[in-house]
Amino acid sequence: MAEPILSIIAEGIIGWLSSKAVEEVGLLWGVNNELAGLQETIMTIKAVLLDAEEKQAHNHQVRTWLGRLEAVVSDVDDLKDEFSYEAHWQKAMADGEVMKKVCTFFSASNQVVFRHKLGHKIKAIKERLIAIRDDKPFHLEEKVVNIEREPTHSYIPENEVIGRDKDRMEILKILLDSNVDENVSVISIVGSGGLGKTTLTQLVYNDDKVKRHFDLRMWVYVSNDFNVKSLVEKIIKAATNRGLENLEIDQLQKLLQKEISGKRYLLVLDDVWIENHEPWKNLKNLLANCASGSKIIITTRNIKVAESTSKMKPYILGRFDKDESWSLFKKVAFKHGQEPNDSTIVEIGKKIVEHCGGNPLAIKTIGRMFYFKNPEKEWSPFLELEFSKLPQKEHDILPTLKLSYHNLPLHLKHCFAICKLFPKGHEFSVEILTNLWMALGYIKPSYPTKSLVDVGHEYFMDLLCRSFFQEIQGDILDKRCQMHDLMHDLATQVGGTEYVLWQPNKKSNFENDTRHVSFNFHLDSLQRIPTTVSKENRIRTILLLGQSSSIVEGRRGQSICDVVVSNFKFVRFLDLHNLGIRIVPTCIGKLKHLRYLDLSKNKDVKALPDSITMLCNLQTLKLSYCKGLQKLPKDIKRLVNLVNLSLQDCIGMTHMPHGLSQLTNLQTLSQFVLKDATSTSVRRHNGEVGELKDLMGLNNLRGELAIYNLGNGEDTRTANLREKQHLISLLLCWRSVDSSNLKDVEYEATLEGLQPHLDLKLLVLQYYEGEKFSSWFQSLTKLEYFIVEYCMKCQYLPSLNQFLSLKLLHLRNVLGLEYISNNSFTLSSTAVLPSLESLFFIGLPNLKGWWKEEQVVVDSEEAQEDHECSFGTSMSHILLSFPRLSDFNIYNCPKFSLLPLSPNIKLLSIQNNTWKAFQQAVTTKTQTTIEEAASSSSSLFHFSNLSKLALFEVEDLQCLPEWLKNITFLRTLAISRCINLKCLSPGIQHLASSLQELTIEGCKELDMSHADDNVLTWRPLKSSLRSLVLTDLPQMRTLPKGLQYVTNLQELEVGYCQNLIEISEWISNLNSLKMLKIIKCPKLTSLPEGVQRLTSLHKLEIEDCPILYKRCQREIGQDWPKVAHITELILKSNLQDKSESSSTFPSCNWKVFNKSWISQFCNKGLS
Repeated sequence: MAEPILSIIAEGIIGWLSSKAVEEVGLLWGVNNELAGLQETIMTIKAVLLDAEEKQAHNHQVRTWLGRLEAVVSDVDDLKDEFSYEAHWQKAMADGEVMKKVCTFFSASNQVVFRHKLGHKIKAIKERLIAIRDDKPFHLEEKVVNIEREPTHSYIPENEVIGRDKDRMEILKILLDSNVDENVSVISIVGSGGLGKTTLTQLVYNDDKVKRHFDLRMWVYVSNDFNVKSLVEKIIKAATNRGLENLEIDQLQKLLQKEISGKRYLLVLDDVWIENHEPWKNLKNLLANCASGSKIIITTRNIKVAESTSKMKPYILGRFDKDESWSLFKKVAFKHGQEPNDSTIVEIGKKIVEHCGGNPLAIKTIGRMFYFKNPEKEWSPFLELEFSKLPQKEHDILPTLKLSYHNLPLHLKHCFAICKLFPKGHEFSVEILTNLWMALGYIKPSYPTKSLVDVGHEYFMDLLCRSFFQEIQGDILDKRCQMHDLMHDLATQVGGTEYVLWQPNKKSNFENDTRHVSFNFHLDSLQRIPTTVSKENRIRTILLLGQSSSIVEGRRGQSICDVVVSNFKFVRFLDLHNLGIRIVPTCIGKLKHLRYLDLSKNKDVKALPDSITMLCNLQTLKLSYCKGLQKLPKDIKRLVNLVNLSLQDCIGMTHMPHGLSQLTNLQTLSQFVLKDATSTSVRRHNGEVGELKDLMGLNNLRGELAIYNLGNGEDTRTANLREKQHLISLLLCWRSVDSSNLKDVEYEATLEGLQPHLDLKLLVLQYYEGEKFSSWFQSLTKLEYFIVEYCMKCQYLPSLNQFLSLKLLHLRNVLGLEYISNNSFTLSSTAVLPSLESLFFIGLPNLKGWWKEEQVVVDSEEAQEDHECSFGTSMSHILLSFPRLSDFNIYNCPKFSLLPLSPNIKLLSIQNNTWKAFQQAVTTKTQTTIEEAASSSSSLFHFSNLSKLALFEVEDLQCLPEWLKNITFLRTLAISRCINLKCLSPGIQHLASSLQELTIEGCKELDMSHADDNVLTWRPLKSSLRSLVLTDLPQMRTLPKGLQYVTNLQELEVGYCQNLIEISEWISNLNSLKMLKIIKCPKLTSLPEGVQRLTSLHKLEIEDCPILYKRCQREIGQDWPKVAHITELILKSNLQDKSESSSTFPSCNWKVFNKSWISQFCNKGLS
């Protein structure tokens, strides 16, 4: 079992017993004497607890004694909850008739009998404690529990990796080598645990040259479970960022082929253990349908794995030498990473490093441990007393890591040990982790004014700083981290049987002392819960880690919910998310100890039982994505200990209950819905409806807050947003789901009253109908994300010049907007929005430019002279430069003729806009300072790093220009519904070195059948082009003749070409073709004989081609001999003709231009 750590729990119990509230209730119930005796007994035990906890690592008797004591102290902790619950029940009974009905359901039949039993229970616990206290055959000293925190520190992730430069260059050389014999090569990196295989691979994976070299990069953590189906699912998820569930292997392999076909990919399989060659062979076969030069990196500790998976010689990662080891130790063990002047300390440090055996993980972990010890007083004794006891086994650093664990402060030991509940390779949510620690009582505030959330974050940062966790990742609202495999091994070892992780097809040891259980598979039936778990009613944690990422339909999990709630009376952390629950059972109110309840993603839950308000200890209630939830219980204000109330995407909610202002501990409130002023279904006068003033005192709110239906007429100043200094994200919406058109709303006044704190990072405005923005916008200088949607009357935005940190600007359906800025632009040396990375202009029909005034305003006479001499009226365009902009998307902005300039743009998509703007941008010199503006020699081709370009409904585009040759990294080009496009020359042939995916759709005037330069157009693409989509091209009667020279083409789709009459025999030249799709080409009468010679073709799909459909029928069709060799033949004939493609974007490649991550901000409101 895990090492008992009771001193902190005992401290909390004593504090509780000493409280005035307990004294008053004890007198009322007649158990005051029993409580006083219990307090005295615990205090005598607590005095020696700290000494016992320090000795247990090396003394089995002490550890056994603490184990006995732990069971009783846990009972006291449970008694504390029961006591608080009954007191809460008494108060509820006194507060009204409705609560009396609820409380009657929970009340004991005879309160006198209950109090009598309570007195006997307290007395029995006291006697057990005395017996254990007096039964210890060893001496323990009294020590004071020091609950002060370690010295505070600011953790900064390491930006460089010591000692791996040579290894990095060697791996890069292998990765970027295009002289290979097979489509996909396997590189194996071998080394013992903790040497940095993963770190080295991450360095290479994120190298800019690697990013440019490969079309697709995927990272999959493997570990012991080498299951081909599971791995294919993970690979697809890594490629698409979408989870997949309940698909058969055949369906999965088709999806996999779709993602990797024709692409040069890099796949990392991290931490592989399997030695059996057969599963690996099966997986590699599925990964072979790719472009030449694809690479797979395998990291492993086992040389046999490397030999069985790769033809190449394994890359053996060595240990650090003395100098590298010392450099790393200095960096983590000494203040500011500086070697001290004291030679004695340096000598001791080097002896410590010797014990780490050149293992970077051991050096970092031990180094961080010594960072918190006094070098003059503690280093030498520790070296002599502790390191001398370590077993000296080559390649085994667990004993060294365990030494770091034993030297953790007591409050961190259980926080680390509980990580056994998570599988290897798990990506931890920092929020869930700290909420778990809170729920189980592992967090104690260092002083009364500090919240448990803040202390929990300190605990996490402390463990991160000591290398027990790695790598903070994620966005501003969702921080995530990982744990090294060896650290997970350590957590598994120290966690013992108290924590159990259930994994599919693996045996787990469930013992009598097991209190915390997690399920790493999708739990959808009672049969999947082991009998041993369902019978154990003292479980404290139920955690679901393997639930489907998509919302479950039906009510398969209803029985699980009912059984868990009925049986596990002592549960504190209860995860029931995405079980398909429809009704939350009333008896949930009997879970006296519950602190964390996750009901999210149960979309059919319409209401919560009133009994849930009896959960007086509840800290976290998660209801996100419960789309059917209409309201919260009206007495939710009774949940006085509630810290987190998560309501994201609860789109069915009509209002908030009255009284949220009484939840003074609340720190997370993700959504606040105001009553619709036009609604008659909810009435305010009955006192049950929440108002903005309920937010006034909730100044500890943090993270995100979305307020809906601001058009209901309330005084917005009462929300007091300015004082909520911990808020990161704020969404303000003037409509709700069921609100009709609003009238007589003073939009500008309501916005003025909603001034947020100056540190806000993300601001979203939706359905704001004011003509101008509030003056307080200028003060949000730390804003990073600014999103404005469905604001019809706004003509210009507030000045953006002060937003030096802005990374994203997203404008959607702002119909009145004519200029981004109402001011004249100023000639200065500062770039416009220097941090801007992503720019979205969507549905802005009146947008004309960035600045309203055409006249140039300069800052000095000298600048004025430079301007007059050199530029005239084009200066505004020249200075519209964004040095970090990488993504620009402009849809339905027909009047906007000024594209931003940036050499770093990698993704550009244009819809219903003029080609003239793009033409002007790419031929404009870049000058971002006055000096550069005055120099004619300063010039840089814009969009030179562009990798994806989409042109959609660009009516003035007639041909592709020659200057496309300057875009040397363009991989994907999509041209859709450019109705005046007549030819692809002269630009297309200049993309020979880079273009891999080409989509042409709906270009009515484009005729590629008889062009004189047909061969010149296509032949240069011979080696690069791998995927071609040609749809809705009425001028095309035959495939372009020059296409026969594109012999590296692997995917060809032809669709909705009503006048296509034949596919020529030369198609047999496309000997790399693997997939051919023909959709709705009714005049095609047969397939050419050449199809039979396409030996690489494994998939042919024919849809709504009536003649071909008949001719390709298995065994009987006239063209059957031509297609009989094709592995996957799909023939479809729908009874009703499909209409021509009406999707917003072309079906094949346009999806690559969608920014999925932005949806979390843009789709929260009413899209």
